[in-house]
Amino acid sequence: WGALKTLGGMAAPAGSCVWHVVGCEWTLKDWALRQGWNGRSISQEIASGILVGSLGVLQAHFGL
Repeated sequence: WGALKTLGGMAAPAGSCVWHVVGCEWTLKDWALRQGWNGRSISQEIASGILVGSLGVLQAHFGL
C-alpha cells in the first residue's frame, strides 16, 4: 500500500496505471482505452510515459 500511496493512490494516473498494468496484468493499451481524466482519453504514448515515470518512482521508493 505504501508504494501505491507514493504513486498518488488509485485515483492518480500513476497509481491506476501500475495497479492495472503491473498488478492486474492489463495491457497498456487496454488501460489507456478504459482510463481517462477530466473526460479526456489517454493516448498510448501518454500511457507509456505514465508507466515509465511510475516505474522510476517505484525504483526510488524501494531504493533500487
